[in-house]
Amino acid sequence: MAVANTTGMYNCTVTAPGNCPTVLTTIVSYTNQQLVINVTPATPTVCLGAGVNLTASNATNYTWTPSGTLSSGTGSMVTASPTVNTTYTISATSGSCVSTPKFVTVNVVVCTTGINESKESIATINLYPNPSTGDITIRSTLEMNLNILDELGRLVRTVELNSVNNFETHVNGLNNGFYFISDKRTGKSLSTKIVVITN
Repeated sequence: MAVANTTGMYNCTVTAPGNCPTVLTTIVSYTNQQLVINVTPATPTVCLGAGVNLTASNATNYTWTPSGTLSSGTGSMVTASPTVNTTYTISATSGSCVSTPKFVTVNVVVCTTGINESKESIATINLYPNPSTGDITIRSTLEMNLNILDELGRLVRTVELNSVNNFETHVNGLNNGFYFISDKRTGKSLSTKIVVITN
């Protein structure tokens, strides 16, 4: 018995007792089977400050990159918590099979309703003017501590709304760009984006 492990043409000589040898020719062809992995959800969306679970299947070992905003860089399921739209690359192996890279983009959105869990009621956030030239007023119906984040998720300001300031505060000197407001305690987004145009 012979084993062919590459593509090509092979000759086999067969000789029966008392007969002339017979040459048999065969062509062996190999097809590379591609390992295809699936990732769900296929088009994930997550609120700014929250996380979304991503699950890969059809292989044994998985590697996720970039891993800085993931709960882990390996494994079939990870939690992604990006602050901006991020595309992750998933590579996988199963035995000797290696997958082609799989890509999934997590879209980050600003959720518009904030919940003050301690009072079990819905807080309404008003801010104006928007767009602005860098100076805005923020008003709430409840006592809250808020973070103002830039479009990369970096903390720019912290403000407090309480009965002392009549649940209203003024923020000055913001630079050009987009900003978001989140609850300092829960990290949940509370408002649509703030647009600042100083030119």
